[in-house]
Amino acid sequence: MLKFHGVPMKTVALFVVILFALVVLFTYPSEARAQKDTAALSLRQILGIRPDTYYANVHLAATPKGSFITATVDDPSKLSSLGLKGVKKGDRVELMNLGNGKWKAKHLLTRNEVTYYGSPELAMMDFTPPDYGLVEVVVGGDLAIGIGALSGHTTYQIGGTVSTPLGSSEVHFPISELEFPLDVFMVSLEGSIGFAERWKVSAGVKKNITDDAGKMKDSDWGVPFEDPPGSDSWWWYGPDSLDIYSESDADLDALILDINLRYMVHRGFFVGLGYIHQNFDYECSLIKQWSPSGLSGYDYTGTGDVGLTYEVTYNIPYIEIVFMGKATDTFTVEMSLGYSPIVDVEDEDHHLLRSKVNKGDCDGDAILLSLEGRYDLPKNWFLTLGVDYTKIDADGTSKAYFSGVYDHTIDLEIESEQISYALNIGYAF
Repeated sequence: MLKFHGVPMKTVALFVVILFALVVLFTYPSEARAQKDTAALSLRQILGIRPDTYYANVHLAATPKGSFITATVDDPSKLSSLGLKGVKKGDRVELMNLGNGKWKAKHLLTRNEVTYYGSPELAMMDFTPPDYGLVEVVVGGDLAIGIGALSGHTTYQIGGTVSTPLGSSEVHFPISELEFPLDVFMVSLEGSIGFAERWKVSAGVKKNITDDAGKMKDSDWGVPFEDPPGSDSWWWYGPDSLDIYSESDADLDALILDINLRYMVHRGFFVGLGYIHQNFDYECSLIKQWSPSGLSGYDYTGTGDVGLTYEVTYNIPYIEIVFMGKATDTFTVEMSLGYSPIVDVEDEDHHLLRSKVNKGDCDGDAILLSLEGRYDLPKNWFLTLGVDYTKIDADGTSKAYFSGVYDHTIDLEIESEQISYALNIGYAF
């Protein structure tokens, strides 16, 4: 299967096709869309309201009869002076063009209505069509809290060059692999602030609320054995022989931090820089170990005690491109593609029963894909539903210590594939 930095090409191709389709959908100027999207840039000054981003670049002149816009109240005193009752700052209103300069303003919370007659000066303004459906940076911020799930794995393999104080040698790769699961539920807190018209900074934190991550799988290939036992005659079945295999219950303590800065190069299109920090800390209790190839002396059943601990930390600075577009007045779609060429990974593995510690240090890269939908609710509230995909590949070396004494260094490869889902509720201010 063809892959791009470890990600199947089908996944990358599908993401690109979806991105292209959304660009066409949100940027193609149909007549029906133009009839609906006409509004007034100066409504903030006249009625004390801030039109939604979808309508922000459209003037009132030449607005066809029957069209409407939605907006947020900035100065409730102006609508109140026209007779619209119960309006507060931050409330949502809808304006409909009744023709001949007459508008109907409806308060979406109370459903109260009032008729507004536009001034003659507004009719002299030139009509400027909008950038259909594309989103711009809104000065202000939002805060959201949510719940979701993380799935996938973080895996390390060792083998290759083995260096000791007495010299170095080569072994097959891998001779050992430990695959740690990432199947937990998460809670998240996210916030963002838009400023200077084109800039937006965001930050978020995710923490697991369940700790049973699944089964850790430990595999060893090509293990030498004595035949007959005690004869000092060593044999092996070869590098492809799975000689020792075990499964353990894995408890996980996970923490993920993400911060990024985006710049709008055009309405709906952004470039950004970001940084992700991931820490996964495991305690593993052996369930059962055996030898698939039939070696003797390797069959064990766990007692429930912790026999292995493992901690891995990923530091991922990245660049990204982002597309944002409005499918409807209240529904926004965001897609992003990120890449990191300088991922730093450190891990530490404690085999408690053998008094062995492995400490690894690796460098690599990562691919980051995300898709999120946002639905705007009344009174500045909103819901988001998103999915993120992360693929990390790194390589380096691992140093092994027995009872605190250095023994050897061996080649190390670390890989992680992660999919996370999140449903958030937030408030824009």
